[in-house]
Amino acid sequence: MWMELLPAAMSLFGSFMGKEGADQAADSTRMQGQLQRKAAEFTALQLEQRGGMAEAIAQRKARADNLNTDLITSRQLAVAAASGGGASDPTIINMIAKTAAVGASRSAIDLYEGEEQNRLLRLQAAAKRYEGDLGVQASNAKANAYETQGNATLLSGFGSLFAKYGMGGPSKGGPSKGGGVVDNTDTSGDNWF
Repeated sequence: MWMELLPAAMSLFGSFMGKEGADQAADSTRMQGQLQRKAAEFTALQLEQRGGMAEAIAQRKARADNLNTDLITSRQLAVAAASGGGASDPTIINMIAKTAAVGASRSAIDLYEGEEQNRLLRLQAAAKRYEGDLGVQASNAKANAYETQGNATLLSGFGSLFAKYGMGGPSKGGPSKGGGVVDNTDTSGDNWF
């Protein structure tokens, strides 16, 4: 009796193992997507931090340029006064104005470069987050495919068993234990309907 059921049991066990394997592959794939998202988020945070630092460094450089410009214009005034000329001399005023304009230009360029670098790094951070989201979507789609494959394996196993044993099963032939085959066909021709 056990030997007759062994192939069916093994087939059923194999179907369940196929389903379990597909479910584990699906879980692993989903986890991989989540880890990819976490890695992308970590990279995005680093990019944003670098952007903030780049802007802060640019602001510090702009302040240094302003201080340097102030020192140069102050020296120009001191040299002009020491030479006996007046601070209101048109040549001195033009020279100080040009120095101040160059200093302001350098300071503005420093600020712009820092803001631009920060903007670019924030865009890269947003792209990394989007990449992480796409990775999660792709892994979920792949996991769903694994689950579908596992369900198909299970149904296929049940279908095979039903085809072999559930639809009347294999016929052994010969008489039944009761001593013969009972014929229930009505040949009298009377219809009950």
